Amino acid sequence: MKQAAVMLAMIYCASARAQAPASGDPSATFRIGGFLTNAVTGEPVRRGTVTLQFLAGPRPGQAMYNVVADAGGHFEIGGAVAGHYQLSAERRGYPRQNFGGGEGLLVSGDRTDILFRMAPFAALTGKVVDENGDAVSGAAIQLMRSELQDGRRVLRPSIATITDDRGEYRVAALTQGRYYLSAYARAQAASERTVYPRRFFPGSPDLATASGLELEAGGNQHADFRLTPEPAFHIRGQVRRWEELTGIAVALSFRNPAERFGGMGYPVRLGAEGRFELSSIAPGQYIVTATAYEGTAIRTASQLVSVGTSDVEGLSLTPQSGTDLSGQLTVDTKQGAGAPAITLSLVPEDFVTRPVYMAQFSGTREFRIPQVLPGDYTLRMNVPEPYYVKSASVGGMDALTGTVTVPDSGGIPTLMVAIGTNGGEVSGTVKLQDRAAAECVVLLMRRGGVSPSQDKLVQTDANGKFILTAVAPGEYGIYAFRSLKNVEYHNPQTMTQYSGADLTVTEGGKQAVDLKLNNTIF
Repeated sequence: MKQAAVMLAMIYCASARAQAPASGDPSATFRIGGFLTNAVTGEPVRRGTVTLQFLAGPRPGQAMYNVVADAGGHFEIGGAVAGHYQLSAERRGYPRQNFGGGEGLLVSGDRTDILFRMAPFAALTGKVVDENGDAVSGAAIQLMRSELQDGRRVLRPSIATITDDRGEYRVAALTQGRYYLSAYARAQAASERTVYPRRFFPGSPDLATASGLELEAGGNQHADFRLTPEPAFHIRGQVRRWEELTGIAVALSFRNPAERFGGMGYPVRLGAEGRFELSSIAPGQYIVTATAYEGTAIRTASQLVSVGTSDVEGLSLTPQSGTDLSGQLTVDTKQGAGAPAITLSLVPEDFVTRPVYMAQFSGTREFRIPQVLPGDYTLRMNVPEPYYVKSASVGGMDALTGTVTVPDSGGIPTLMVAIGTNGGEVSGTVKLQDRAAAECVVLLMRRGGVSPSQDKLVQTDANGKFILTAVAPGEYGIYAFRSLKNVEYHNPQTMTQYSGADLTVTEGGKQAVDLKLNNTIF
């Protein structure tokens, strides 16, 4: 019964909220209160710090409120004016958390019934042994956390540690979620010719066959490794034009970008005339990268290297500067004049070794993105309404549904971007069990799109209504959620479990659609 009551309390669409009627007096103040509870045990979280931060409303700049919950987990804040707030809580043993998954708290009256369920930290322990079952001390343990970014699942570096003299490790202060764990070590035979190669739990050579660990709030997972030594090899080569360069650095990384977090820490020796040597390398495919400076300009060179059964000799790297990508903007002026104030960027698929590049506009119709390093990028654009991105292409290839590839040799074609002003309009109502669902998120997604720039988000009003304007013509899917925090909406297979609607948006066209609310309980 207790668990059911907690779950019901988490259905917090505004239509189901119980609060006092809004006051017409803009100077009126209200009380915000409730209880902090442990999300696992349901017990009170005593002496937790609660912060109420004003975000938006009739009185911008309102001060931040801080209180400490009492021994029963109860807190109360007085003097809050009407507006939109962020309510957060933290305490030792718990990460800082935002109430409502970060969607915020709309205050228009007293709110004294808030149940703030705080998820305690998780921990991970384990042991690393060698092929004989003996403890491996000083083995590197690395964690990567699976997260959602723009509706796509990505891996983020989390924590790194090493095993102690008993081969044991412990990683604490972890938030709940899915993690991928790896271990590696230098062989204990004190030889460069032997190494314990990196292994992903439970013993896989790569992420593709690894198993993720689901850490629950307050839980303590255990993960052991048995490492087997393998022959290790050297990579030797030279950085060309070394006499013109300064600050030369050579690094080795895995071919798969998702496996590069943390690095392997391969020893590298830099000698005279730009010569280098990398040692203790297990068989596999790698990227060797040389970075250097010519004056203030950064130059780089990368090469794919396959390490098999022998040393790699004679590798030659010639660092080059990035390529300037030029662009041209075309604006439909039938309903507007001039170019809008837009932002345009290239986001690398391999964000570990490549930065995000921003366009520089030299006029109303031309722009350039300077010194872009070779690689694959996703185009992102922000265009103010009533404008919308009509099309974007490089060398005749669609840059909105595919990637922008910058080659090693330069010579990339001009990026052509067309901006329209006569977009479509989509409106409707979101309901939860025949009741209006207020303050919920409506997501409009372009079918076949890659760039997040094509997604449109809007929040429903107090009557569950929404309107999306300046929508580019095309095929779309439209959905309603309480929050997008845990929705992998750029995964077509994931989206099959949610209810939504298909739309065809035409230039200047208007249409209405009613939606049912998805995932209302967290």
